[in-house]
Amino acid sequence: MGAWERRRAPDDGALLKTVLVVDDDPDMRFMLKLLLERGGYQVNEAGDGLAALHSIKAQMPDLVLTDLRMPMMDGAELIQRLRGDQATAGLPIILITAYAVLPATTGLADETIPKPFAPERVVETVTKLLGGRRASDRRAT
Repeated sequence: MGAWERRRAPDDGALLKTVLVVDDDPDMRFMLKLLLERGGYQVNEAGDGLAALHSIKAQMPDLVLTDLRMPMMDGAELIQRLRGDQATAGLPIILITAYAVLPATTGLADETIPKPFAPERVVETVTKLLGGRRASDRRAT
C-alpha cells in the first residue's frame, strides 16, 4: 500500500482515521502502532519531528501523537511548528512524555499522557480527540 492510500474499515468501507506516531524509540513506536491498529486506526510513523513534518506533507494525518525528547527536532518544536502553520493548526496533538512538560508546550498539545501509561488510555484519548472528525473535515472549516 502506498503512502497516499488509506485503508478502509472492514465493516463499513469507511476510511480508517490515520494517526502519526512520532518517537525516536522504535520499540515505543511499534507498541503504539500495535495498540492503535488494534483500536481501528491506520498508523504512520516518524522517528523525530523533522521526519514527522515530511510525513505530514506527504499525507495529512487525522491526529499526531508525539514524544517530547527526540533528536533532530523535538516534540516541543514539532508542536509549535504545527500550531504555527494554518494547514496544521487545528490538527489534534497528543504529547506522550516521561519528562515534565515544558512551558513552551503547555496548552499547545490537546492532551498530555505521562509515561509510563496504561495502554488503553492511549486509544481512549485518540478516540476522544478524533470524535468522528476526518482530516478533510478539518481542512474544509
